[in-house]
Amino acid sequence: MAVLDSTNGWAKTHIRNLSHGDVVSTFDQRIGRGRQNRSWISMPGRSLSLSVVLKTEEVCAPGPMLGLAAAVAVADVLHSIASIAAVLKWPNDVCVGDRKIAGILSESIPRHNGIVVGIGLNVNLSPGDLDTLGIADVATSISTEARRNFKLVEVETTLLAALEKTWDTLVAHGPDLILKRWSCVDALTSCRIELDAAGKSIRGFYTGLDSHGRLRLKTDDGTEHLFWSGDVRKVRVN
Repeated sequence: MAVLDSTNGWAKTHIRNLSHGDVVSTFDQRIGRGRQNRSWISMPGRSLSLSVVLKTEEVCAPGPMLGLAAAVAVADVLHSIASIAAVLKWPNDVCVGDRKIAGILSESIPRHNGIVVGIGLNVNLSPGDLDTLGIADVATSISTEARRNFKLVEVETTLLAALEKTWDTLVAHGPDLILKRWSCVDALTSCRIELDAAGKSIRGFYTGLDSHGRLRLKTDDGTEHLFWSGDVRKVRVN
């Protein structure tokens, strides 16, 4: 579509009439959202925003795991089209170093047995664009990293093929292969972290993801805690 406020929002509103695998996409998203209703900033004609409708009876996988698999697919695409070595930061960030290049938002619509997986990808944002948007310190783009521009349609086609392949792997073989791939590019490996969830903060060592995609955090007393969601920060070890 030429212009949309939010691909996830449109997909959720019209999900009754959408089928498994339908894609809502735009190169001009005006009111993008991330987790916890944070804004996802994009520029017309320079960013890719898309949402894929998945029906739970078809995929038989929890929403969080589908989001993790989508992040793996994005990382694979960045490497294949631009030799970008992206890392994944739980639960939904695709980064280059410490700067975000893509975000993923999975939203469940139980009454329609549906899950909408939204992806925002910075494609042709220049360093000047990132500076103008005020996100140069925290975000990057494919063109900034590769030092050349890319055709949005080609990036979208490659990404959709990678998503289909990755989700098919998840459905056919379970989460193990996806989690193994995640662990190879995990931005939090061996880090001490602080996690905010449900209004509380907890610190400890990150010990990876469990078989459901939950974050494992071990506190100093040796207790392991599991989280479906939360905001994570790295903490320096003195």
